[in-house]
Amino acid sequence: MKHQVFDIPVIKVEVAQHEAEVKSCPCCGRLEQAEFPPDVTHHVQYGRRIRALVAYLHTVQRLLSARLVQLLEEWLDAPISEGSIYNIVQESAARLEELREPIQEKLLASPICTPMKRASPSKENGIGSMWPAHRKPRGCFAIPNGGGKR
Repeated sequence: MKHQVFDIPVIKVEVAQHEAEVKSCPCCGRLEQAEFPPDVTHHVQYGRRIRALVAYLHTVQRLLSARLVQLLEEWLDAPISEGSIYNIVQESAARLEELREPIQEKLLASPICTPMKRASPSKENGIGSMWPAHRKPRGCFAIPNGGGKR
């Protein structure tokens, strides 16, 4: 006989501190500073995994900013402002927008996909609207326009 218990491991935010050494040249006395890693651009910032989580919970799960602030504080002990959430979501959207056009071009050029066409008026719907999702002919797809607000 076996019993299984499913649980979530303890999740905690890891803080990595980066320090750039400053040294003076023994010959001329000029100060030189080491460089930070390329993705470390601010004194305090959020890493890629927490940024991905914020973008996902806010845009896909539709979690309001105020509730997301509360969730991250209570579950991860990660203080974040609604302004930071807004910035993370906007930056994520901008990065995704860069990918939309190349993906759209590849889909349109694919021999197995054809753009979704307007349905001709029929007795069922009586208008020339797009096919309903459940009645969409095989091989058709729709590409939403980017930049719209929900």
